[in-house]
Amino acid sequence: MFRRILNVTLSAAVAVACNSLPASEDQPALLAEANDTNRAALQRAVNSAVGMDVLLADSAFTERSVLVIERRPRSTLDNPVPDGRTMATPIRLELVINAGRCILVDSRDGSRHPLEGASCIAHQAP
Repeated sequence: MFRRILNVTLSAAVAVACNSLPASEDQPALLAEANDTNRAALQRAVNSAVGMDVLLADSAFTERSVLVIERRPRSTLDNPVPDGRTMATPIRLELVINAGRCILVDSRDGSRHPLEGASCIAHQAP
């Protein structure tokens, strides 16, 4: 029981610390390696930011520090493969590094989602 309370307390402290890092110190970032650990941390952070499970390519955040997610029209029994595009604003996520920590920033509300256990490197846009 003590260990569970400690884990919850530490998780809350990490979330507060992440939000207290000044955004002015953010640098665009890429995943240091496209390994299982980094991809799993990225998947958790993206799912948390978007609020649902998202299918990510293995190359997400390996070449660009920005990811744009377009919403796909839902399939129905009458139309299992919907055609066309939805005109809803796509979700834009940016991977940044701040004080050595990888953070996913959601452009819709500025929310910050740490990639726990992931390693990132600073990225200079071409």
